[in-house]
Amino acid sequence: MPELNVTLDIVMKEKLKIVKAAKHLDWIELVLIFCKDNSFDAEKFENLHTVFPEITVLSTESRHILAPEYVKWSKIDDDLSSADMWNQKVQSSKKDWLLFLEYEEDLDINSLPNKENVHFNEWIPTLFIHSTGPETFRQYYQIRLVPKSDQPIFGGKNIPDATKFIYENNVSLSSVPIKINRYSPKMSNIDPDQELSIHNFSPQIYLQLGHHYYEQRKYILAAAQYRRLLKMKYVLPFDRLAAFNGLAGCFVETYKWEKAIDMTVKSIECEPIQFLPYLIQYRIFQLNKQWFESLQALEQYYHVLSQCS
Repeated sequence: MPELNVTLDIVMKEKLKIVKAAKHLDWIELVLIFCKDNSFDAEKFENLHTVFPEITVLSTESRHILAPEYVKWSKIDDDLSSADMWNQKVQSSKKDWLLFLEYEEDLDINSLPNKENVHFNEWIPTLFIHSTGPETFRQYYQIRLVPKSDQPIFGGKNIPDATKFIYENNVSLSSVPIKINRYSPKMSNIDPDQELSIHNFSPQIYLQLGHHYYEQRKYILAAAQYRRLLKMKYVLPFDRLAAFNGLAGCFVETYKWEKAIDMTVKSIECEPIQFLPYLIQYRIFQLNKQWFESLQALEQYYHVLSQCS
């Protein structure tokens, strides 16, 4: 339960709908990650090109025969990690800002900021909505829109992570995210041992491991992963929330309800506008026949449902 997993109502479906917009973002270089298993879609490039005059493809494959002329196709070394590949592009770009997008991801164009809303000392995070069923989803955050930099921005290996750079350069994060829809788990092909083998690994690897153990109903092992993340020196707010919520879920499943409530309180103190802690509280209070508290938690859930979580 480290990530949100709730039933969508009609209002939320409308919020997550991808719409086309007449934006012209010539100040952003769109960097598209194309893997060998991706199926080339010419229409996808055309739609993106209406918004991004400059599109760069990074791929281990040679240029696709159907790639439009306006696409700059860069073939990269198979042995290069994702973080190294992204850092090279950050340092070599001619644009002030870059947006990294994996080919299977669908970008909500209307969620992209205007140029006057981005600053070197305040970045806009990206909210990923991963569909897990016809009417269910999970969500998580990453940093995908970054400025050109002479210094490497991303740590990690194949989970490019800007956490350390953000803290060391006193970068704040906007509360209004860019939105991207995914139809496959973000870290399903990540090798945890490889990620943890380097010094500056992404804290999100602990979320991946926690979720993996949680799905296997190994709640003690899952809780240990969330605690490891919370002990790290540099943790971004949305990753910290995911760890709090993950621990709360583990406590619920092991009938440690008081600890679960304490964890939801910590989570809500960090960020009141989110769904999961209120649902956990509702479930626990209902099981304990605390009807008034249960109703309060449910009312809070519906209150935040119409807001940006």
